[in-house]
Amino acid sequence: MSKAKNKSTKQAKKQKSVQETKQRRTRTKRTKKNVDSTAQLSFGDYSQEEIAEVKKLKVLTPFAVASRLNIKISAAKKLLQTLEKNRIIQLIASGPNLKIYKLIK
Repeated sequence: MSKAKNKSTKQAKKQKSVQETKQRRTRTKRTKKNVDSTAQLSFGDYSQEEIAEVKKLKVLTPFAVASRLNIKISAAKKLLQTLEKNRIIQLIASGPNLKIYKLIK
């Protein structure tokens, strides 16, 4: 009889672990959606003066934009990507750690 009980407890443990794994997956999916929706930048986040300040720079790199606007580099990267999607700037050169943009006239 002990073997039968052990099998049922093993099955119960396995079923519980499978359910926990499914719950973790759904939790991470929900948080990823929330992070993605809040991480997207729009022009509403920055004033026209700040966008004009970015347009004045000779070299548009994430570091140059971040230091000029006093924001994080990750936010500067997202801003530059948004400007590129809206065809205000163009990617000139790209490497593993650096992207250089130019202003489209």
